[in-house]
Amino acid sequence: MRNFQIITALAILTILAAVGFFLFWPDSHSRFRHRSNAYYAEFARGCDSLLAQHPWGTNDFIELSGTNTQLPKIIQDLQPSKIKVSSNQVWILSQGGKFGISWEPETETKTNVWLLITSVESHARIVYSANR
Repeated sequence: MRNFQIITALAILTILAAVGFFLFWPDSHSRFRHRSNAYYAEFARGCDSLLAQHPWGTNDFIELSGTNTQLPKIIQDLQPSKIKVSSNQVWILSQGGKFGISWEPETETKTNVWLLITSVESHARIVYSANR
C-alpha cells in the first residue's frame, strides 16, 4: 500500500511539473524579445550579410530556405520557416509561423536608421535600431 501511495504521488508531481513547464516556460518569441543589445547587433549583422549576398535593385524579393546551411548561424539558430530578402528588407518567419522578424529602414526617406522589429499576431515591437 505504501508503494502505491509513493508511485501515485510521483505520478501527480510529474504531471504537475509538465503542466507548469508548458504553461510558464517562455515561448520562442518571448525569448527573442528579451535578448541583449549585443545579441540584436549580431543578429542585424547577420541580416546585413544576407542583404549583401543577395543584392536586388528592384522591388522584387527572393525567398531563402530556413534550412539553408549558408545562413548566418545566429539566424539558423531561430529555425526559420521562411526568409525573404529584398533590396531594403530581410523578413524572417520563425518556427512554423509563430512570429516574424524584420530588419528594415525606419522609413522610406530615413534609410540611414534601420530597425529590428518582431511581430506576433498584430503586435509589433522594435527591439533594436542602428545607423547603417
